[in-house]
Amino acid sequence: MSWNPVPQGYTHGIVLGYMVLYKREKDYVNITSPVTSAQLTDLKKFTMYVVKVLAFTIKGDGVISNGTHARTHEDGE
Repeated sequence: MSWNPVPQGYTHGIVLGYMVLYKREKDYVNITSPVTSAQLTDLKKFTMYVVKVLAFTIKGDGVISNGTHARTHEDGE
């Protein structure tokens, strides 16, 4: 998945990376990425996920995005 960088003037410092949070049912899994893309792993087939992203600086985490819903594909077999 990929996303747009935080617009100039909204970063409140140098962006060190991004945190991607995704969940299937209960708890979020989070991964960090130094760039505006990440590969989500260990996803279940034909399952709905909620994905959110936030940028972070040396001062802390930024505002988390609204959740985006995405469904994985069915098995191709």
